[in-house]
Amino acid sequence: DMDTPEGRQRFCYTLESSKVVFSTLNSAGSAMLTSNLDVHTLMLDEGGQTPEADFYIATNFPGVERIVIVGDPKQLPATVINVDCKTAGFGYSWLGKIQSLHPEKVHLLDTQYRMDPQILVFPNRTFYDNRILSG
Repeated sequence: DMDTPEGRQRFCYTLESSKVVFSTLNSAGSAMLTSNLDVHTLMLDEGGQTPEADFYIATNFPGVERIVIVGDPKQLPATVINVDCKTAGFGYSWLGKIQSLHPEKVHLLDTQYRMDPQILVFPNRTFYDNRILSG
């Protein structure tokens, strides 16, 4: 129970003794996490859907040495609902921006195992320059 001092203390102890912690993106910026974790590697899933501004929430951890972003900006764009925010340019993901500015920094996982090879034909040709293999 995080509403009591004892509950917060137990939570902090659990964090401090953990090797791996999973969090939502917004929770990653909380003082409870950033002040109680020694993070060396940060992994961000759905990086293609994460708006650039939100990406920086997760980079608040002191001591982060490496950030691994997993996602595909070609599948789902950054999620921005507010029209004014979209107009102001917040509808782009950090991963999408890196992919356009520094394509050599992005590694394409080129083998997919989830869809029928015939379904793969259209997205492979349209979005991936026929670089995706079917496993």
